Amino acid sequence: MANNEQSFADRLGRADTLVAAITSANPAFLPADETLIPVTFTEFVSALDVINGAANEANVSYSMAVRERVAMVKDLKERALRAFRYVRSNQAWDDHAGSIKPAYDKLRNNKAKTARLPSGGTEGEGSKVSKNGEQSFADLDSLFMKFVVGLSRIAGYNPPAAELSLANLQTLNADFSALNKSMADLAVTASLKIQGRQAGFADLKAKAKAIKDATSSQYGMKSGIYKSIKGLRF
Repeated sequence: MANNEQSFADRLGRADTLVAAITSANPAFLPADETLIPVTFTEFVSALDVINGAANEANVSYSMAVRERVAMVKDLKERALRAFRYVRSNQAWDDHAGSIKPAYDKLRNNKAKTARLPSGGTEGEGSKVSKNGEQSFADLDSLFMKFVVGLSRIAGYNPPAAELSLANLQTLNADFSALNKSMADLAVTASLKIQGRQAGFADLKAKAKAIKDATSSQYGMKSGIYKSIKGLRF
């Protein structure tokens, strides 16, 4: 069964159907497993709904940060290109252009890609994303900082385009560094929330199967309650 936001929502909807069936059963549903009694199972489903919401929220936060960083990288590279050409346009700055070119070339050729968020959700997996998948972005951050520092050493650097000013480039560098650092925490948080959700829905599947067995035993295979829930898939 697909593990996407809609799939989890659908399964929670089917869990609500299961709750309604065993709660309204007459005579009262009395399973051997106390975790399956209507009150307890209802609490379990409610808690799972909260867990699912937390996982969705963590995924959204991580995804938004990913999109923000993609846009920032594009902006960063475009501004670096324009700033470099501004320096190169002044023959008096030839030495400066030569000194910042290595950092600019590496920055331009950097192909940083966000690592896929692990579906297992262990803390180790989340840390692996931040360690391995984030290294290329850390390199990009370092290269842009070197490039901006190089620009700061050029006396008279004062481009007419405000977005290329030294102050604005330094701000962009600081913002990019801060976003990179936050991505590691977002990855670990999202991974742990995913882990909790996976475990919770696995438990739901097992409980649903047990409830079907218990209702078919207590009320019979041809009973209305069993027929109403036997086709529910989790």
